[in-house]
Amino acid sequence: MHHFEEDALAQTSIISDMSLKELQEEMDFQAKQFHLACQQIVLLNNQIKALSIRYETASLQRARSFRYSLRLRIATLEGVRMMFYDYARMRADILEDLQVHLMTSDSEEE
Repeated sequence: MHHFEEDALAQTSIISDMSLKELQEEMDFQAKQFHLACQQIVLLNNQIKALSIRYETASLQRARSFRYSLRLRIATLEGVRMMFYDYARMRADILEDLQVHLMTSDSEEE
């Protein structure tokens, strides 16, 4: 189990003890974190694309030393991007749990 998944499970148990105001504040915080992670993913995608173009150019010019360093940088950025994907997915799961809990709280009050 990933560290993020453990945090999500702990977060789910905390959700049931929150007031409506706290739920809304937590939803706002989680949404902000999710959107920031998505922005980073877009930036990483752009960097990977730019490096891939440079890699292709180096391949056409048979510049092996440049290709190697570019390949390392691309692999590193792809790893970072995957971490941001996992983080964003975790935030989305928490947001979904908060929304479900908020809806059930609203329906119980009526």
